[in-house]
This record gives sequence, structure tokens and C-alpha cells, in this order.
Amino acid sequence: GDRAYVASGLIQPFRVLVVWDPRAPRLIASLDRGDGVAIAVDGDDAFVAGGSNGLAVIDARGPVVRGSFDEAGHARALRVIGDRAYVADMEGGLRILDVRDPSRPELLHTIETKRPPHAVELDGSILYSVARYQDVAFQTSGYLEIFDLSDPSAPRALGELGFNGWVDTVA
Repeated sequence: GDRAYVASGLIQPFRVLVVWDPRAPRLIASLDRGDGVAIAVDGDDAFVAGGSNGLAVIDARGPVVRGSFDEAGHARALRVIGDRAYVADMEGGLRILDVRDPSRPELLHTIETKRPPHAVELDGSILYSVARYQDVAFQTSGYLEIFDLSDPSAPRALGELGFNGWVDTVA
């Protein structure tokens, strides 16, 4: 496409850049949403995981906030596929939202995770969640949980694996 969307982390605005000429990208708009840590784009809608600000749905043409979902938590990462948003909430597990009406995202289901999720990925009906944490000896460890979403109203755990080392994302 001809646009790039940038989430800048803590207290920085959501930014829209045009890249008609990749040698000379330009900032065309920004929105002071703050705390944007991950973005998924679907058409003109940019879904922003905003940390303690939850999920924002932004009409990127403006940009203006079209809707939001904020239950006490910390939205760290997300994937949007069709009319569903899958949000890694570091305080509330994995949240599955109906985003057919971007102005009013609606919680469909919360999946409890064993570790606070940092990232999420979907492959068909299989959802992968990764977390990082420090154990009692302050060693950083990673944790993978796998869920079956073939029945979206009743997600079920398939497997899990803990491992040594830092983890930030999953694909």
C-alpha cells in the first residue's frame, strides 16, 4: 500500500505516514492515543493495542478513534482476522472480540492463560500465545500455549511448553 502506520509506545501518538515514494516518506497525520504497542490494519481501520489504554479502533483516513475496548488490563499484541480481534492482554489472558462494528468492539470470550501473554498468532483455528516471565531465580523464561478455536464459544487448551530465554513474538 501507500501508507505505513506507526505505534510509538509510551505516551506517543499513533502516526500515519505516506510512502508513495519510498525514498521520501512523509508524516501526514497523528492521533494522540498514547501507549500504542502493536497495530493490525484491516482496510481503513487500524486496530491498536494500547497497553493500559486497551484496544482502539482508528479510522486511519482521519485519523479518528472509531471505537475502543478497555477492560482493566494491558493490551500488548493483537491479530485481526475477519470480524474477530485476538488480543494478548497481559493482565486478562487472551481476549476474543467481535469487531464487525468497529465503533463497538464486543467481548466474545476470554481465554485464561497460565502466563501473561505477550504475543498471539492464529493459524486456521489454532491460536498460539507466548509469554515471558522471570522465575524465582530471576531467570528469564518463555512460555508457549496452544489453543483450539474450532468451536469459538468453547476454546480448549491443546498444549504448552516452557523454555529458557527471552520471547517477544510468535509466528
